[in-house]
Amino acid sequence: VSNHSEFEGRMTPGYNFISNNNNAADNHGHGTSCAGIAAAKGNNSSGIAGVCWDCLIMPIKVLDSGGYGDDTGISNGIQWASDNDASVISMSLGGGGYVSYTESAINYATDNGSVVIAASGNDNSGSVSYPSAYSNCISVGALSPCNERKSFSSCDGENYWGSNYGAGLDFLSPGVRIHTTTMSGGYTSEFNGTSSACPHAAGIAGLIKSESNNISAYDVRLIMQQSSDDIGSIGFDTQTGYGRVNAYNSMFNL
Repeated sequence: VSNHSEFEGRMTPGYNFISNNNNAADNHGHGTSCAGIAAAKGNNSSGIAGVCWDCLIMPIKVLDSGGYGDDTGISNGIQWASDNDASVISMSLGGGGYVSYTESAINYATDNGSVVIAASGNDNSGSVSYPSAYSNCISVGALSPCNERKSFSSCDGENYWGSNYGAGLDFLSPGVRIHTTTMSGGYTSEFNGTSSACPHAAGIAGLIKSESNNISAYDVRLIMQQSSDDIGSIGFDTQTGYGRVNAYNSMFNL
């Protein structure tokens, strides 16, 4: 991430829980693309603009070069980020089941004021993935380009994946063919999945925290839910949660 012009001067010290050192540079590519959606520089006549395009970025490496990690590293990363004043913790990762110490780490971070957000998962399943399934973690699903939950049959024609849904889903944000940054220093127009939906929501949380720094993580979640554009069934529903995230409404409702 640190080598990309879109993040120049806005990287704060992070940590690598794979190698247990301070070098949290991306060696997979996924993190750079997620960071671009949330926080690529705006108004610079170049590339793309992230949702919270003046936000600082704290890289926390909990997955290896192959994209694999474990609950211990993820939990430690959550706690470290919160202890080091991360306003928003965005996790475009998922897998495994309930782990008590991961839930404890999320509860700790949330009580400490850090907004914890994770991807709902890409299995077209009727239950959201962990860690997004933990009660204090915001679960973000993916929209298709036609304002519907991304599914095997949604309008984009990508019949090989769908966004997980269910009672634990908070809301949806764009998740198909997203333009963002790449590890090589360039850009892609093909970033997909709830991994791309999650940082859209994280960027909005960053905007809210930027405007109202003392707001609790619980209130940020409530504002984002209440500010979503209701789609699907009236009110909350398991297919779309509270609806489609809306950055303008979230700021307007502060």
